[in-house]
Amino acid sequence: MSDCGCVYVGDDDGDLQFCTVVERKARKEHKCTACERTIERGEHYEYYSGKGLDYGFWQDKTCSDCLSVVDSFFCNGRPANEAMYECLRVHVIEMEGKISSDCIVPLTPRAREKVCEVIEEAWETLDRREAQLEKMRERKTANIHG
Repeated sequence: MSDCGCVYVGDDDGDLQFCTVVERKARKEHKCTACERTIERGEHYEYYSGKGLDYGFWQDKTCSDCLSVVDSFFCNGRPANEAMYECLRVHVIEMEGKISSDCIVPLTPRAREKVCEVIEEAWETLDRREAQLEKMRERKTANIHG
């Protein structure tokens, strides 16, 4: 992990009873549970499965692109694959859209493209917030002088 700010995901393991993490080579097509991209035959992926008291048995399959995102941004554990990019988007907003290039350089090309999409979405959210704040300031100024 470089100078990147870690995306905090908490330390609640949901009463995890057990889990297994295995790197596999796909013998058939699978779907990455983080980005929903097809994991092609012959491609390496992470198979992550387990059981929690709160949610029963589960399994995730994570493509190598999403694993590069995990390695760059999630140093204190990681969220469920389905929530990974939303957690990253919230992190970018909390960082006011400022993400070090050190976080992006080690990503695979597909991961870099996905992360840049997430950053763009976060910037749009920040722009909308700023526009709303500006309107509120204008109304307040008009009320004071009006």
